[in-house]
Amino acid sequence: VYSRAACPDLQPPCVRSCIAMARGAGSLYAAANLCLISAILWVISTALLVTAHETEWVEARKAPGGVENLDQSALEHRWHGRRQRQGLLVSGMFFSCFAWITLLSPARSLAKVLDAQGPKSASNAIFIVFVVAAALTVVEFTAEAGLSSTSDWISRWPEMMDEHNATAYHFAALQSLEISYIMVHSRTLWLYAMDRLLFATGIVVASCLTYSTKQLSPGHAHLGLFAAFLAVLGFSFEVSRFVDWEVFVEAGLALQALLDGVVLPIWLVWLGWQLRGVSDRGGAVPYERQGGGAASTRQQERSTAELGMGVEVTTGVEQRA
Repeated sequence: VYSRAACPDLQPPCVRSCIAMARGAGSLYAAANLCLISAILWVISTALLVTAHETEWVEARKAPGGVENLDQSALEHRWHGRRQRQGLLVSGMFFSCFAWITLLSPARSLAKVLDAQGPKSASNAIFIVFVVAAALTVVEFTAEAGLSSTSDWISRWPEMMDEHNATAYHFAALQSLEISYIMVHSRTLWLYAMDRLLFATGIVVASCLTYSTKQLSPGHAHLGLFAAFLAVLGFSFEVSRFVDWEVFVEAGLALQALLDGVVLPIWLVWLGWQLRGVSDRGGAVPYERQGGGAASTRQQERSTAELGMGVEVTTGVEQRA
């Protein structure tokens, strides 16, 4: 009855609001489904990446000596582990890219839900920082894929495994490759670790808006703040690995398994469940009035009565016309 072809000015405010919310219900339902897909992709990506890095470390521990000493035997074991992990690493980063991409639609829907009581510039930051983080992940994937394939090819050269070709300073070809590999990674270490800070920024903004607008569960905001804390901690571990390589890399892997493999998927599934509930209701409702009970029933009765009054008023106007 109240279509765009009809007179929008004759529509009561409650009816116009219902029409606007119904148009966005389908997108919220789709975003809820993407939350589940993104959670699954995060679990797969984390499992592949953690396994890849552990494969390298298991192989590196087989030989005495460290990377800092440029020991030939230790470097040979380390590069053998890197060649073994290459497929797992590239596959894990590939799934990580798609996990970020599928997270963009839920992030936009989350911003829309938190904007239900009026436009807020802060909510736009949720989607913006997630877009930038996703773009960084895609750039990191393409760079790491090229670096891994090229370094794997170079490490298989016969001269790399011949320690008799060392210089007067006992510096062989494999040592040169190791230093070049570390220097290439150090150039983009802070840049690719920024996705953790961007993720933390978006989650903190979403949690603060949840507390202020009360559109979603406060428990979901609590979990978001915990995830943001883990993300900041993960950033510090990423940029500190050259202080103590073994300690911070192992701590970073454990934190990555906890954040990307457990906390973030739970946060996404919980978000999808709440977006699905908002979609079923046709729009955002403050969280304390979402549950059953007399208050919720009275609110539904008032909405139904207002809708009926709007239909009666418009019918009378049409008859007089």
